[in-house]
Amino acid sequence: MPSLLSIPQELRDNIIELVLSSARLAPPTISSAETTRCTPATSGESGSPDSGFMSWPYGPSHVWLEKSVYRSNSYPLSLTNHQLADETAAALRRLSLLSLRYELDVMIANERDLLPTWLSVPVLATKLDVVNVTFRAMGLEDEHKRSAWKSGCTGPPVIMWCFYYLLEHVLKRGPVGQTSSSRDREVSIKVLDLDFVGNNDYPTGEGTRDELRDPYSNYFKYAHSAGPHETKKTKSLRPEWLADYLDADIWNLLSMGSSTADYGKILHERIVTIRFRVNGKIKGSLDIAHILHGLNPETPNHTFGRLPHNERLPALWKWKEETTRKRMELGFPGVDDDEEEKE
Repeated sequence: MPSLLSIPQELRDNIIELVLSSARLAPPTISSAETTRCTPATSGESGSPDSGFMSWPYGPSHVWLEKSVYRSNSYPLSLTNHQLADETAAALRRLSLLSLRYELDVMIANERDLLPTWLSVPVLATKLDVVNVTFRAMGLEDEHKRSAWKSGCTGPPVIMWCFYYLLEHVLKRGPVGQTSSSRDREVSIKVLDLDFVGNNDYPTGEGTRDELRDPYSNYFKYAHSAGPHETKKTKSLRPEWLADYLDADIWNLLSMGSSTADYGKILHERIVTIRFRVNGKIKGSLDIAHILHGLNPETPNHTFGRLPHNERLPALWKWKEETTRKRMELGFPGVDDDEEEKE
């Protein structure tokens, strides 16, 4: 009987590439995902100031990371024997020419918690070509509890810290679930592709004048639909509403304002492009090189609010210069590069 090592090299290369590009199935329900989760961090753990994470406590305490049961598609191949380890490394080099794609599924549970699951990790690395993230809303918030969408004291809605902490975790720990490591691996991403999926039917019925003027109001927040044999409509979070909300929040971080500069720095330093989709269709994107290039606050009131007034603008110029240099070292395109490509 032929074995993997006895078949023709070309066929074995195809098999290895298929394994490296394969993906697990996303958990179908909240309950099925919960069985593979670690207990979220609490005060004094990964969300504390000395953990290296900037997120406020609500983020790490409401992101249910997966237990360390899945490492990467290349890991078992690399451990089999020297020949397969060498051929796996060669296959990764070939695939990297076409961009290695990482797949992350994020379940938004009852509008309060995030349950992220890495479905495909070709290889553990610090330079990621494309990270495709799919957001699925499952369940609705408890009307008897304070909504996680309500803005906090001088801050964004607390659920935004879940999204920020998850992004921060990827950029500092890599494409992994729960880990005991506290080392910042300084992960960079060329394309962060965010796809928000679900029923996106436009709201029906009459809304108040204020609701119709505000695209983030509850009027636009939910979709109502019924199946072909159902009379009662079901309510669900509209993916386009969530995409717009996150787009605005990330843009706010990238603006490096007085209250957002410390949180937006890492996005400028480690990401090229953030793309937004709704059910697979591109809705918009953020070209971070252009945003960085355009940062030019006129007064100290508009950046690094934690610093003394006279130190804010010098701190921004120094950080901007260092960040531009870091991006060049990572091979990120600059504004001039983008203009040349357009020509």
